[in-house]
Amino acid sequence: MNIITLLAGVSYDNCQENILCFSEPTFYAYEMVREPLNPHDSNAIRVCAGPHKLGYIPASVAINVAPIMDSGIKLIAQFESLNRSPYHDTVGMSIEIIEVEPEFEFTWQ
Repeated sequence: MNIITLLAGVSYDNCQENILCFSEPTFYAYEMVREPLNPHDSNAIRVCAGPHKLGYIPASVAINVAPIMDSGIKLIAQFESLNRSPYHDTVGMSIEIIEVEPEFEFTWQ
């Protein structure tokens, strides 16, 4: 399974600053964290660089990806592109969702 998508919710919390710090190909992978108790979407999936939230998988994608994660399949997000507009300062990020081996571990320093 390889899905490329934009992150949602990038204008909330510290996501803008975090995207600028962690949006480059040298970061191999970002963690995808299920939030089944999220009051806005029971399929919510947060994308993080260590403890730093970058945004969420869009609801239209999460509805299909959440059950896969819930079944025990390990998925990660990889950097695809930093998205900038010439008309405003808000940045976004595109990621690719990929499956990894169950023993894959994140190491953040």
